[in-house]
Amino acid sequence: MNTSLNNFYLELKKLVDGELIRPFVCNGNPLKTDILIIGFNPATETDNFWDYFDDKVGFHKELWLETYKNKRKKSKKTELSNTRRVIEWINKDLEEFESNLIITETNIYSFPTRKKSDLNKNDRNTEIFDYLMFNLNPKVIITHGVDVERYIKVMNLNIPIFYEKHFAIGWSREKAKTLAHQIIKLVK
Repeated sequence: MNTSLNNFYLELKKLVDGELIRPFVCNGNPLKTDILIIGFNPATETDNFWDYFDDKVGFHKELWLETYKNKRKKSKKTELSNTRRVIEWINKDLEEFESNLIITETNIYSFPTRKKSDLNKNDRNTEIFDYLMFNLNPKVIITHGVDVERYIKVMNLNIPIFYEKHFAIGWSREKAKTLAHQIIKLVK
């Protein structure tokens, strides 16, 4: 699909209803996504997504991440959730190999809840995710979590996919680095 960033922005804005929704996070233009990381749904509420997105550059992840960390600190939580920590490890390792990579993170469901069981039926809407999958053209996908794996396998995508355990549990720095090494071989 050949969509301009401005058109992408306008269409996505129609789908994103409410400030709590976080459709994706990336370091730049999501339409140039090299690697797509997919989870079930965000666990942490963040400020208005549109404060970090503009239709000329894309998403400003560094600004978003600073706000995310500050919000967690104010709530007396660790600076990064376990999941966010692992994602940042993977991103850092991938960017060390290839600094120009666009790594986009999204979720099947965009509405944030602490636990997936807290996600009510009305918030289990995949319209935003489906829109992203239609418009992004990643070279590699990484999923984390069994539910995500099941959902993605049904899509029969014709690109390399890494089905991983959820990033919240059982991940070490070394394991994240190993995954990044495997992925970078497919992106180059």
